[in-house]
Amino acid sequence: PRKRLAWEDLSEDFRRDAEAYLAGRADPDIFDQSTTAPRRPLAPTTLRQHREHLRLAASVLVEAGVSAADITSLADLVDPGRFKTVLRHYHGQRNGGPNAFAVCLAKTLVRVAKYHVGVSADQVAELKGLAAKLPPIPFDLTAKNKALLRQLEAPRLRAKLVFLPEELLAKV
Repeated sequence: PRKRLAWEDLSEDFRRDAEAYLAGRADPDIFDQSTTAPRRPLAPTTLRQHREHLRLAASVLVEAGVSAADITSLADLVDPGRFKTVLRHYHGQRNGGPNAFAVCLAKTLVRVAKYHVGVSADQVAELKGLAAKLPPIPFDLTAKNKALLRQLEAPRLRAKLVFLPEELLAKV
């Protein structure tokens, strides 16, 4: 697979637009009267995740044949055709199975459309409808975590875990 674009490889206009979106989500105007204005600031880790989602979505479009110079704003990512291209890419990575990353990236792009690009409610609904076609993420433990919990069901191991603080204290 091709190497993903670095942030610096994206057009200056795109980066400026993305930074404006991220700044608005970091410190939203609580007095904004718009019904689509965000009310709560996003955590720094969420902002980093959104920034990465934007970079990766643009990278997928470039891999699909769109010139990096033609991606000049966040509106270019939330065009329904391009939105589908990005989702198809990540959906295909899991051979059509559930993909938490694709679901999160779709949510980020829908938020961009709603809070920054200013698309109509119908367009937001269209993007949400496309994202809803992704397979849902199962609400269950992974096989690895289930195996770990099964090990803790053994009385000997459970006792070891319960008495671990005392054992550690005795060693100190």
